[in-house]
Amino acid sequence: VCILCMLRTSRGAGSQVVDAIGSGVGVVGGAVLILEAVGFGVPRATGFIVNGNLSAAVLMAIALLVLSGESLPRHRVGVAGILIVGVAATGSRAALIGLLAAIVPVAWRWPALRRPMLVAAGVLAAALVWRLLAVGDSLAWYRWTIWRAVLDLIAAHPVFGIGTSSLADASGIVRIPSSAALAQYGRII
Repeated sequence: VCILCMLRTSRGAGSQVVDAIGSGVGVVGGAVLILEAVGFGVPRATGFIVNGNLSAAVLMAIALLVLSGESLPRHRVGVAGILIVGVAATGSRAALIGLLAAIVPVAWRWPALRRPMLVAAGVLAAALVWRLLAVGDSLAWYRWTIWRAVLDLIAAHPVFGIGTSSLADASGIVRIPSSAALAQYGRII
């Protein structure tokens, strides 16, 4: 998505190719999440990435890319709609809050989108309320402990971090034991 954003800054045919790729990836990703949630009844869709939070983050970034162009053809509005519903299907609280916050500048920039963005805000708000009330947070009591452990990891690796897919190895110094019902492999991080 970052590469698409960098390429998007160029003008001309290259920008149109980037728009097409971003729109295509967004439609497929959003449709998979919607199908998973509606068609298969999965309460928190995950899509191709197998983690609903990561799927939502990718779709949210693509939605912002799609809505950031110099002009706004109708197909982009449709793609953004699919992406927004896809993010809602993941139930990712952070992504839902992020998209709710992003609606204000989008509606400000594109006055013609104010009504559709109001509808989108309603969908996202409903999904967020559902997520907070209907799907409990099994880690709620551990949240502060997790954040403290992550801050310890940041302090231990301040310059380069721990890298991608290295949390399991690096978290040994801050590992939080837990019952198997809460966490895979019997630990939270």
